[in-house]
Amino acid sequence: WDVVYCSNPTSPGGGYRSAIGRLVFKANEMVQTVEAPDVVRNRVGFSAFGFIDGEVSLK
Repeated sequence: WDVVYCSNPTSPGGGYRSAIGRLVFKANEMVQTVEAPDVVRNRVGFSAFGFIDGEVSLK
């Protein structure tokens, strides 16, 4: 693997990881997977209001 781009890291989940967002959406799991040849998958698992489980993924 060659590194071809770097940037300032940001928190997965964007605005949902703000102070207010963390009160509503508690993150249970954050996973990033790099697959050949050029695929990156991000997944964030969360619990909304402490009792509604959910998951968001991006390819």
